[in-house]
Amino acid sequence: MRRPLEDRPFWQLIAPGLGFAAIAGLVALDQGLWFDEIWTLVDFGRLPFGELLTTYGSDNNHPLYTLLARLALLAFGEVAWALRLPAFIFGLLAIVELGRLGRLVLDPVRGALAATILAVAGPQIWFSTNARGYSALLFFSLLATRHLVASRVDSSRRLMLKQALALALGSWVHATMIFVALGQLVGGALLLRDLRRRRVVGAVLLAGLFSLLFHLPILGEMYRFLLGGGGHEKVTSSWNSPLWMLRETAARLGLPLAAALAAAVPALVFGLVGLRRLAATDRMLPAMVLLPALIGGGCMIGLGRNLWPRFFYFELGFAILVAVAALVPGPRRDEGRGRRFWRLAAGSALIVGSALTIVTSRPFMPKQDFAAAASFADTLPAGRVVTVGLARMPCADYLHRPYLAVDDRAELESLLDGRDLWVLDTLPIWLEERRPELARLIADRGRIERRFPGSLGGGSILVWRLR
Repeated sequence: MRRPLEDRPFWQLIAPGLGFAAIAGLVALDQGLWFDEIWTLVDFGRLPFGELLTTYGSDNNHPLYTLLARLALLAFGEVAWALRLPAFIFGLLAIVELGRLGRLVLDPVRGALAATILAVAGPQIWFSTNARGYSALLFFSLLATRHLVASRVDSSRRLMLKQALALALGSWVHATMIFVALGQLVGGALLLRDLRRRRVVGAVLLAGLFSLLFHLPILGEMYRFLLGGGGHEKVTSSWNSPLWMLRETAARLGLPLAAALAAAVPALVFGLVGLRRLAATDRMLPAMVLLPALIGGGCMIGLGRNLWPRFFYFELGFAILVAVAALVPGPRRDEGRGRRFWRLAAGSALIVGSALTIVTSRPFMPKQDFAAAASFADTLPAGRVVTVGLARMPCADYLHRPYLAVDDRAELESLLDGRDLWVLDTLPIWLEERRPELARLIADRGRIERRFPGSLGGGSILVWRLR
């Protein structure tokens, strides 16, 4: 006789999803790097450790991730899969951690279901094979939240220390972890009482101290870049717009914006149901779902920063928990067939729906195919290939191609001497908004000769032919 799911060991329940995630990640791990990954490699991945520890450089530097990636590159060489290896490992750890958090706030079966939903999600595979700190940020967010929830029954200083370390290490990966810490601080101060409130608030303050120590060698440079006016050029961009973020998020789900907005209404209803059920376990859980996103979004808009959907990726685990709590009933010893059937149907539907995002995320193709575009350009007449915008650095510093790099309209016009010219560009919105005259000349005088697609939204490499 088969053992009921609730009687099976937790690791047995999450093993299928974890195995799928591992295989899928290994398949996608060595696909083409995209601009930010190449930027990480060129600016930070080749630095000696002493210099790396004391260099911030730009907000493309995710310090803890950069250190781990440097170790992997030293061990395995300068290959894409080595640069991405820490992200892959953190992605697997995040799946396990979501299962452990789900087991704590729901039950082992639904915790394993949440882990499986995350494991088969296209965005999870994509970010787990992306040489950035976002899968680590997801892991540390879930870990810190599990320690917070565990403080219901264990108010020991040891648990407080674990929570503080998870928050601090997450902030060392990426500054947006501050929003998770602020969510815990505000939620703990408003919703908790007595000893537990003091422990949660104390953990966040201790995390701030740890984070300060981790960042101390680069703190001055970080301040100048992020708040002191020493960062990237300030340009009003579509990437600053909440509407652009909503449209891009909908596109990653394979939906037009109107359909996504229509789906938001039932999603909101089910979300409120799920939040209410999670609040029955711990009143801090709704705060942990909502406050980091609200605080983070407000800060980004207030500072005029780009609203990349990936900045909110750490919310994915919490969103899955809300969906499972809302739609999937917990197992009971005396449950009837109807309840059992609904649990199986709802759980299966969530897994299938999550797996369908693989189609829209396309994690098994290059994120950006600079290598294929350069191979094509190598067949073109020598001296007649130029790069513009965000295609310049990858071609010059990563692929070491001798193409001419052009930054303004006058430069390009001087090269139009009666012979055809080929121009490589990518993420054209950057050129259109920062070098509009150059972008207009290319559009007026040229046509797209070849397009090399990638899984990054808008990240195809375009080869224009100017006559």
